Amino acid sequence: MRVGSGRLQQAGAAAHLLGALLFLRSTPWWDFRAAAPWWTILPFLVSAILLAYGILSSRRIYSLPDVPGIIAWVAAGVLELHALFPLVAGARIVAAPLFLMFGWFLPGPQGFIASAVVAAWVLLFHSGPLPHVLAGTAVDGVLFLFLGYFLGRWLPWPQGFLRLEKRRTVVPGVSGADRPAGSSVSTDPAAIEEPSPTDRLDRLRRFADPLEGIRRVIEGILPLGGIDLLFYAQGEPLRIVESQPPGCGLAVGSPLPDFLKNSANRVFSSRMTFRSTAGESRHGFVLVPVPTDSGIAGLLGAVRTGEGELEVQAVSMLEQGAFFIGRELELKARIEGVYWEVDRAECIYRLVGQIADVAERSMEGEPGEHSRRVELYRVTAEGVRNHLDARRVLMIQVEKVGKKGKIVWEAREDGTVERPETWEALDGSFVEWVAREGKFRKVPVASGLKPLPPGWSEPDDGNAILLPVSLPDGFPGVMVCLSRAGEGAFDDQDARRGGQFLNVMRMGISHVEEVERLAGDAQKDGLTELLNRKTFCTRLDKVLSRLDRRRPCAVIMLDIDHFKRINDGYGHPAGDEVIRTVAGVIDRTVRKIDFAGRYGGEEFVLYLEDVDPVKALQAAERLRLLIRNVKYNFSGKEISVTASMGVACYPEQGTRGEDLLKHADEALYLSKEGGRDRVSRYVKQT
Repeated sequence: MRVGSGRLQQAGAAAHLLGALLFLRSTPWWDFRAAAPWWTILPFLVSAILLAYGILSSRRIYSLPDVPGIIAWVAAGVLELHALFPLVAGARIVAAPLFLMFGWFLPGPQGFIASAVVAAWVLLFHSGPLPHVLAGTAVDGVLFLFLGYFLGRWLPWPQGFLRLEKRRTVVPGVSGADRPAGSSVSTDPAAIEEPSPTDRLDRLRRFADPLEGIRRVIEGILPLGGIDLLFYAQGEPLRIVESQPPGCGLAVGSPLPDFLKNSANRVFSSRMTFRSTAGESRHGFVLVPVPTDSGIAGLLGAVRTGEGELEVQAVSMLEQGAFFIGRELELKARIEGVYWEVDRAECIYRLVGQIADVAERSMEGEPGEHSRRVELYRVTAEGVRNHLDARRVLMIQVEKVGKKGKIVWEAREDGTVERPETWEALDGSFVEWVAREGKFRKVPVASGLKPLPPGWSEPDDGNAILLPVSLPDGFPGVMVCLSRAGEGAFDDQDARRGGQFLNVMRMGISHVEEVERLAGDAQKDGLTELLNRKTFCTRLDKVLSRLDRRRPCAVIMLDIDHFKRINDGYGHPAGDEVIRTVAGVIDRTVRKIDFAGRYGGEEFVLYLEDVDPVKALQAAERLRLLIRNVKYNFSGKEISVTASMGVACYPEQGTRGEDLLKHADEALYLSKEGGRDRVSRYVKQT
């Protein structure tokens, strides 16, 4: 039971007041003076604890402070003060505030009962002539009790909130006796404290199921005389959603009987009740349209298996029942809309968090990791699949001409998979059309059309919805959502929700690109666009740690010969142009698996993957000749530059990046000592 349960606290306050009465009536009050302060302080202490508990718990659970319990304990304490201290009793200041508080805060019967208890207590422990006390108490009671009652009417707090608190413990529209298992809302704080997103969504989804309300309406009409079968049907084509009594022959999910189909079409077109007449059918029946704000939602029908027509009273009750079913459907539709919006907000919130996490993580080609962009495709596809409850979601990239495509990522209900990046012919499929036109397309399975190329389709695929994906860098693509076979089709609302996820993905990709741009600027040399020294050394150490002596590689250190003469003779702009040109030659020479950087000033450094000493020297010699053949024109004079190089090989000349760089620098020194414009290999000094 809750600590703040009103009846429990009122009973406790009454017991405390009764104990005080026994003490006071059996012992002279001056002998009770030693224990009186402690006994009187207790009600105020309890009321303070209840108030603090109510305020704190209202932040965590759907509850309010226990106002009746707090009032009971405060009243008990005030009345005990009135009995213990003649000065308080003589001032006659106790009854009036209590009457006002009872009338304002408590429901009518409780307020009158509590006021009667206060009046009896005041008369029992009165100070002064009894007639005067009786008259004053009666006047105060009538005046302040009704004043509090009218204040509660004009100022709805707190009585409105107390009524709301009572209603919160009951599922709307379901009585305690008829409530199915699992559909009640617990009043135990432990059961409802801080519900998870899944619990909230499940609760909304359960409330959004109108079947219980439809069943209640049908069960209420069925006892009327003359009705043998009662059903509600909706959908296209019309199918039975609920029927009574059980075993009546109209199974849930079955199509409407043939003898009712023509009349059902007439009801939908006229929007009026249809009642069969004698001789029109061997069964008497009535079909009533179920109206909603958006149109006719379905049909409520009653059938009499024997001869004769249904009574007029039954027709009137059916029309009232159809009205209530329509209201039930509208209410549940609004709750369903709230469910979808809450679910969408939850999914987008998680998606934004995952995008931020992806953008901050370092994914620079580590084994088994994906690029940031592919990670964004993954989290978006998973979010859309969960939100739309799809069987699988495909992120498809389409080439510019629109004839081929590849699946970048696939999210499935049994897990996500990264498809091999192989281009497949789209063969005039809907994927090609959506990518070309930039419009979404719904493809119901009943149409017999195939939304995907044959190689991507699966037998268990159901209805499909295709959404165009356009990104700032011109990435044309399509997101395809596929339901399970036998499930309902996607609608325009699903397309809108999927588009919202894609909008978040676009923002995430823009953010990732900005992060990558800033990271690239921090890793590159501003003049040459090659790696800076720190980045080169970090990457070199990372690469060498993976090699583990299994494959050879080499480091080349390069220095432009007599670079100071160029700066002194032609100016620093000319020196910058030489550095940029040499960097361009290096960048065009290295392979994709290699990398190069500016080591400092006019020095450069290269890493060559999977080369032995012979191939490393050949690559360095080829680079030296390319640099030498470049011509420069400064101040009308054509010049050329040369470069000296030193080569250190892994693992012979070192297994750490620091050692290879040191030995390559020593080899470079040998080239300079030997006359420059040459390549030298590191030789260990003995």
